[in-house]
Amino acid sequence: MTRPRWIGQDFWNSLCDHWGTQGFKKKSIQAKTNRASDCGGFGGSLHTCGSITISQHRVNLTNLNGIPPSHSDLFLHTHKRGKDKTWVDKRSEYVHEKFKRRFEELTQETTSQGTPPPNELDVWCEVAGIKRGRVYGLGMESTVLLGRPNYRGSCSSSTEWVQRHEFEEMRNERYQLREELANTNRAVERNNYLIKQLMNSLNFKPMPYTTDQIHEDEVSDNDNEIGDHDVGDFDDEIADNDARDHDGEELDG
Repeated sequence: MTRPRWIGQDFWNSLCDHWGTQGFKKKSIQAKTNRASDCGGFGGSLHTCGSITISQHRVNLTNLNGIPPSHSDLFLHTHKRGKDKTWVDKRSEYVHEKFKRRFEELTQETTSQGTPPPNELDVWCEVAGIKRGRVYGLGMESTVLLGRPNYRGSCSSSTEWVQRHEFEEMRNERYQLREELANTNRAVERNNYLIKQLMNSLNFKPMPYTTDQIHEDEVSDNDNEIGDHDVGDFDDEIADNDARDHDGEELDG
């Protein structure tokens, strides 16, 4: 990186040393990850819904096939391109593959144990995650599904899992906000220190009074002195006049 001409060499060296510390590199990596969004580093979420909502896509598929699509089929329909059937992004492919593996694992477990099969929505919520009351891949429809009184799935603790997951998410967000605030305060302190160092390196000094300002201050001081003197003389003159008038009245009497 080239040093700007307006920064002194000593100050520039101190900046380079700061940028080379492990603490700064760690913050830089974290910031880069945050810019890539909180979607597991996959970037922003994409889909092929266009201007049609996911709920409307579900209705269209139901009318087309005669039966409502599963959550997995609906996700495939809204996250794969129509021509070549490729995924719109890496995240959608990753989540769907993870869902399939998890669903197969739970199916084998319930079969061997003789228990009811896993509910697809429960597994999808577990894999895709819930954020601010929404499930990835389901759009606004997730708020309707999770809000239904009969939403329990095959697991009686599904609602408790959702609540616990959201609570953990809020707690993590609060912790992250505290960390960001602390980092911001430390950055402000560091910047203030660097600015002070820069000012010292540039021999920065407060600007002295100008000649006009000094003259105005002197005139103001003189006016105050003259004003006080005039008032005192005026009071003395009144007192003398009163004394003479009083003496005159006594003589007349």
